[in-house]
Amino acid sequence: MRLEGETALVTGATESVPVQDPVRVREVGPRDGFQNEPEVIETADKVRLVEMLARTGLRRLEVTSFVRADVIPQLADGPEVLRRADVPEEVAVSVLVPNERGSTTRSRCVSASRRSASSCRLLRSTTEGT
Repeated sequence: MRLEGETALVTGATESVPVQDPVRVREVGPRDGFQNEPEVIETADKVRLVEMLARTGLRRLEVTSFVRADVIPQLADGPEVLRRADVPEEVAVSVLVPNERGSTTRSRCVSASRRSASSCRLLRSTTEGT
């Protein structure tokens, strides 16, 4: 796929087809990938990966999720990764917030962050307790 102004060209095996609506990609590799690893990755390594991804031309990057450390220990350092990562201003940083407790964590993190998340993806479950 190649983006040209407001029109994307999707190139297939035999022809190029114009797509009127631009494609918007949100890279979720850091958040999704870190939580699926069996071991906990060092915070500095996570920060380095986020910073490298942010310089590839991406415009939207989901860095972490604010979840309970006893449930997903791989993301326990999410606020620290968000605080330390040096991400260019043109990259929209987001976090996944699965519940009210995560929202509270995000609020505390924003005040201490060099660059806070520009958006949150909130999840609500009908079975979620308080």
